[in-house]
Amino acid sequence: MSKGELLLKLSELDIPATDDDGLPIYIPPDDRLRNYHGLDTSYYRMDFMKEGLSTHPDSRICSPGDIKMQAVLKNIDVPYRLFRSAIELFSSSIEAYFDQDERPQNLKCYPASILTFWSGFETLVRFMIEKLVSTTRDIPIPITEYLLEIENQVDKSGTIKSHPRYRPVLDRYSIFLKYAYGLSIDRGSKTWQNLAQAQELRDYYTHLNVNVARSTKSSEVLTFMESILVGLIWPSCLVRKTIYLEVYELYFLWKVLYEASSGSADHIEEPFLKSSQVESWEMFHCNFDNVDSKKYPNSKEQMDQLGLSR
Repeated sequence: MSKGELLLKLSELDIPATDDDGLPIYIPPDDRLRNYHGLDTSYYRMDFMKEGLSTHPDSRICSPGDIKMQAVLKNIDVPYRLFRSAIELFSSSIEAYFDQDERPQNLKCYPASILTFWSGFETLVRFMIEKLVSTTRDIPIPITEYLLEIENQVDKSGTIKSHPRYRPVLDRYSIFLKYAYGLSIDRGSKTWQNLAQAQELRDYYTHLNVNVARSTKSSEVLTFMESILVGLIWPSCLVRKTIYLEVYELYFLWKVLYEASSGSADHIEEPFLKSSQVESWEMFHCNFDNVDSKKYPNSKEQMDQLGLSR
């Protein structure tokens, strides 16, 4: 692929909001979902009963007086914008690295793409949960508290006090699917395991194991993104409803990145010092009190220890 062909392929990311007649442009499920992942997307309709249209029975109306739901809906585009930001950033890395050799690059685009794309997923889960608890009936109070990451306690005076209680996002996502759609997730399935592995890659940059320096390949970022999108499409195929309306458009954009990367070098980003030799001396900033100067001397102290001081 030439540089011109690459830029032409990446230009497909600029999907217009409407066609020449001013009608919304809808992206159908990509064939890769069926051919590679074995997903049955035949439920998806492109006619006047398409999900999201005002004519669809699942398009609900929120009154101006519903302050809670109105507030939630103000954030409706945030997950999409985060997903798109990550896609556009990774697209810029494909273009930037096109003429580069395969030597590892410093960390630049890949961590930000990973963190932002995962933020899109986490934000989407939070948004869907808030929408669920605001619009449905008969969800048990403990389930609502679990999904919203709160814990209510009663003190001796009978006062109820709420406290934040962290719950893993994939746990909340699986419980959301159960109470929103009656879907019990098989956590041993390939799709769910891929989603868990995607979180592990994200966790490397948010909960860094400073004892291990990791390289990240461009192909790993693409697999990471696809695992998250398929993690949304897979349950949609099972319940025959689209859990996230924009997911097929996002998958189309991912496919553009995938095709633009095909046939090119699998570029790598890694910490600057990852490949440095352990035997070499490394100087680092450390201004703590009571540093062990014998084990970690400064330049003057090392000269003294080696008997080289004048």
